[in-house]
Amino acid sequence: MVNNRMSLLLDDDMAEVEQAALRLRQLLPGMNVDAFVTDYPLVLDTDCLERALEDCRLLLPGVDPVVLLRVEPERVVSLVKGRALLPYDQLPNPWG
Repeated sequence: MVNNRMSLLLDDDMAEVEQAALRLRQLLPGMNVDAFVTDYPLVLDTDCLERALEDCRLLLPGVDPVVLLRVEPERVVSLVKGRALLPYDQLPNPWG
């Protein structure tokens, strides 16, 4: 997991990681959260994952995003936006 997200060693407070793991277990019942986070550590940003799940609900009505996450995780993870992906996202946009 650290290999996929080196910032875990430098930035993240382990208490925050534990809180994120608890929240992920609530959001993704029945999933092996530990294995999922190992493959997709960006989901530790649970706010971004929740928005991605909501986007999935809007884009694919009638499809359960948690079920889709189990069978095709890349489709849902590709909707994740935010600080986990682009470090410069936090910069102000003069055109936005």
